Amino acid sequence: MATITGNRISLTPREMPARWYNVEADLPFRVPPMMSPSGYPITARELEPLFPRQIIEHELNARSRTFKIPKEVREAYQQWRPTPMFRAATLERELGTPARLYYKVEGGSPSGSYESNTAIPQA
Repeated sequence: MATITGNRISLTPREMPARWYNVEADLPFRVPPMMSPSGYPITARELEPLFPRQIIEHELNARSRTFKIPKEVREAYQQWRPTPMFRAATLERELGTPARLYYKVEGGSPSGSYESNTAIPQA
């Protein structure tokens, strides 16, 4: 169960997400497609030399709200995740916003930043 201590929220490894969220599916408008050098929307075939198949499927799929995180990726993430999330209550007050603002510190990852979060699935 998530632990909340002051402004810090920590998940247990068991609570780590099993799916990625695709915000594009919930937008009230359609995002213009990526364009190829030809001036037409890019196709999966054009992306194949650059990206793995699953990433292409995610990139070109604007309708699915979530995508399953592969087991191998979740296992690799568990070396340094879950990282705690912090509520930025002071910033909320300074901005005068009713929104709840959160941030994460990814310094415990192998690279010391968030890059591993995207590099692992791409590899």
